[in-house]
Amino acid sequence: MVIVYRSNTGFTREYAEMLGRAEKMKACPLSEAQGKVGPGESVFYMGPLMAGHISGIDQAVKKFAVKGVCGVGMSPASPQVLEALSKANYTSGAPIFYLQGGWAPKKVGWLKRRMVGMATKSMRESLRNKGSRRTPEENKQLDTLREILHKYDKNGLIGGEGALDEDLIKVTNVDFQMVNIVSIVAILAIIAVTFKSLSLPFILVLAIEFAISVNMGIPFFTHTTLPFIASIVIGTIQLGACIDYAILITSRFREELQNGQTPVRAIQISVEKSSTSIITSGLSFFAACTGVAMIAKMDMIASLCTLLGRGALISVLVILFILPALLLACSGLIAKTTKGWPKASARAASSKSGKEAARA
Repeated sequence: MVIVYRSNTGFTREYAEMLGRAEKMKACPLSEAQGKVGPGESVFYMGPLMAGHISGIDQAVKKFAVKGVCGVGMSPASPQVLEALSKANYTSGAPIFYLQGGWAPKKVGWLKRRMVGMATKSMRESLRNKGSRRTPEENKQLDTLREILHKYDKNGLIGGEGALDEDLIKVTNVDFQMVNIVSIVAILAIIAVTFKSLSLPFILVLAIEFAISVNMGIPFFTHTTLPFIASIVIGTIQLGACIDYAILITSRFREELQNGQTPVRAIQISVEKSSTSIITSGLSFFAACTGVAMIAKMDMIASLCTLLGRGALISVLVILFILPALLLACSGLIAKTTKGWPKASARAASSKSGKEAARA
């Protein structure tokens, strides 16, 4: 028996020569076999796969007595691959085998490179869209593999993408919770020291955390899949970047109270005078993040930048419309729990007395 093969990139030729040395059989390229192998002589044929078809198999079946066929492709060996080869190739009843080869783009023509490039792009997009999501079947398979492994080795570990994703998510969930807690506590402490207040830190952080919750809740209603690191990135960056807006409003509110304004008038002036700076900063943040999201080719980067840009707009709206109401509603509590906080002005007191007299 002679081994006859066709090779495009060299992998099939190497397999044919290896098999020939192991079985002490002659290996011959299909292009040279007509002069070296007699018609009807028994051969074992090997060829590369092209769109599921074993290249050269039809020619080999017509010229020789093919006793066995082996396809060489880039996919991992599996029963599904063998079944597909059996359906797509006529071998005159000869058994079919499969070996995994490789890819050498410099050894093939432009058309083949283009075809493989398109297939690779499609596969890459499919994996990118899948992300770290796993089906229930994959989770069940991992659990089954662990049970089998731990019967023989309690300290054994499972490798691969699925197991790594699962371990990463488990580990990072704990880290993300700690990071969020530490960042919130740190900002609470900074605001408490700066304003010398026990209530203001909670009011300001509450406003930003509300904006973060709204931002993270929108993907649920739009059925958008987020990267697993989205919560820590948004929770820290949006909190750190947008807490400045709250501090700006609060500082101006305190200044206006010190200038003798009533709480209502003080908060009105604070919003009027600070809104320009807050809106400009928020829109700049939004524009920068949106630009990156539109240009970025990595889904993770685009998704995170979209969240950050949207979070900036939501934070601006919360600071301009919700925080002033909170400060006004809690002005009495703030005055009692903040050292040096301006008391109700004489103007406010006289205005209140005048209204009461008018009613009387």
